[in-house]
Amino acid sequence: MHQIRSVDTTDEILRELGARLRGYRLQQNVTTAELALRAGIGIATAARAETGRNTSMETIVKILRALGRLDALDAILPEPLVSPIQLAARRGRQRRRARRRRVMPPVSALGHESGSAQQPMQLPTQQPMQQPTQEPKRQSAEHPMQQAARSRAERRHR
Repeated sequence: MHQIRSVDTTDEILRELGARLRGYRLQQNVTTAELALRAGIGIATAARAETGRNTSMETIVKILRALGRLDALDAILPEPLVSPIQLAARRGRQRRRARRRRVMPPVSALGHESGSAQQPMQLPTQQPMQQPTQEPKRQSAEHPMQQAARSRAERRHR
């Protein structure tokens, strides 16, 4: 087992989390079958969780509960802290959603193109308003994992 770093891939992180779950299980001298029975999940599901494959948050919570390690969730995902200044500005109310951020124009629109010598900044000229044209809707390419999940769901409903 090693420390999880921000440069690790998602698969590496999932494998590490699975190895830690396995370590918790082995510390308690519990077999995979016993863990699955305690957690109310299948043996294959418990084994997949320990290898870091195809594991839902629900499965992780069930396994941690069965191992008596729900406290580990607070360690990996503590409650977000609110600064006293933010709390005072919001008059004691908790934030419920994020604001949209303003989109800055590209750097090249501000006259700071790379390779250009110190040229004075030119502001974009105002263009007359044009009627928006409707573009045909593009079919978004579906991620292979979404395709696989959809085909599994279709097979189950046959």
